[in-house]
Amino acid sequence: EWLLDQSLGENDMQLAYKLWEKCMALASRKSFHHFLLYMELDRKADKQVYSNRQDVLGGIVFYLNKMQNEPDFMDLVGSFPPSFGKSFVVNYFSAWELGRNENGSILRLSYSDDLLNGFSRSIKSLIMEDRFKEIFPRFEKYGNKPFSKDKSSDWLLKGSDSLASHYTRTRDGAVTGVRAKSYIILDDMTKGADEANNETVHQKYWDQYTTEWRNRKENDLVKEVIIGTMWNPKDILGRKGEQLKNQFEERDSRFPYIKEYINGKGNVCGVVIRVPL
Repeated sequence: EWLLDQSLGENDMQLAYKLWEKCMALASRKSFHHFLLYMELDRKADKQVYSNRQDVLGGIVFYLNKMQNEPDFMDLVGSFPPSFGKSFVVNYFSAWELGRNENGSILRLSYSDDLLNGFSRSIKSLIMEDRFKEIFPRFEKYGNKPFSKDKSSDWLLKGSDSLASHYTRTRDGAVTGVRAKSYIILDDMTKGADEANNETVHQKYWDQYTTEWRNRKENDLVKEVIIGTMWNPKDILGRKGEQLKNQFEERDSRFPYIKEYINGKGNVCGVVIRVPL
């Protein structure tokens, strides 16, 4: 507003916009909210996902940012109706995390290879975008080839000391030998309404979560994000939410449909998001 009041010429306005862009890129290194806004700047207004859905996605964006910065915050559970943009947000979060931490690694699980391959392609394409390189300039030297290993299931960023920067596995795939150093992300582990009332299926994958998937951590600092649509209180989303409720004190969030779970020091340890249809 101050710049507009100075009766600036066209060249001055272009410079002011470039300065604003640079400030947005700088803020995006630390702020996931700004990262999402900045990365979508080149898209037409009606094609921008986050900008048009902040009313339902603002909460998960806020808490993913908080999770990244607070050591006690280890678990985030997010249930959204289908096609609300939850996987979109987690794809961008994965790219942002790997931009901030080139030695990190993420394990992403889902029920479908097709879904996982789509997630993987989306994250890789974000890392190759010019705007991503503006935020994280060390990627400029790699041009359009920032990966030293590039498969659909496993890929590795150049300069990383990890075995892989990003792994994908289906819920029935083998996770032997996989070690996540940053996050384990479970995304849509139930095949929608078809499995909603199949308690055998829910028990099977809860058992796999407790015995296999959550043990794919490099150390105790690795965090968990479980997102999807909760079709049944006995699915992974429902059971993980109950586990947090039984373990920690519950309090309301400033965002609707969100509960925080805090430890004895008053620090957030987990968050459960349940956005109704």
